[in-house]
Amino acid sequence: VGVDVTVSPNIVHNLGSCEVGSASSTTLLLTNNNTSPLQFNFSKIAHFTIAPASGRIGPGEEIPIEITFCPSQFGSFSKKIQLDILGIGNFITDTNDDAEPR
Repeated sequence: VGVDVTVSPNIVHNLGSCEVGSASSTTLLLTNNNTSPLQFNFSKIAHFTIAPASGRIGPGEEIPIEITFCPSQFGSFSKKIQLDILGIGNFITDTNDDAEPR
């Protein structure tokens, strides 16, 4: 059984420079192209929050996913986001988040 889930835009997201303690955000759209509902869960990543990080998405439904970068230390951060489709298996997105605090 295949899973047809779309994450858009499915590109590298550069959240740019962000001062320690401040935040920078971007929004992705998660679409369930299946005829059955799916449970999803995004992996936790230091300095990033994802909302909603987990939930249920109905057939043909799309929901916005907000990714926020809020560094608590200086440095350069480049992360991949893992999206698990529960009950079916893992779906690894090619979405990267590049962010660098100033």
